[in-house]
Amino acid sequence: KVKKLSLEKYFGKNIRIFKSYSKMQKIKDDFGKDKVLLIDDNPDVLAKAKDTGWKTIRVVRGKHKNININADYIVSNLKDIENLSIFNNV
Repeated sequence: KVKKLSLEKYFGKNIRIFKSYSKMQKIKDDFGKDKVLLIDDNPDVLAKAKDTGWKTIRVVRGKHKNININADYIVSNLKDIENLSIFNNV
């Protein structure tokens, strides 16, 4: 999805895609918590990421769209991340 939407320019070479939160845990060792930006639609995954100290972008969609969860940024689709202030300098 990232390549299809031409969003890789916002992440450079350090983009990682995981199918489960448990597999993401090693990122803490690779980059440190202040270098991780997690994008997901699952409130449980977003809550765990926030507890870890990661920045988060919530995509409001699917079966979790009506669940309220705290995230640093909220978008309705992946293409909307281009409009976030976090990427203004790219």
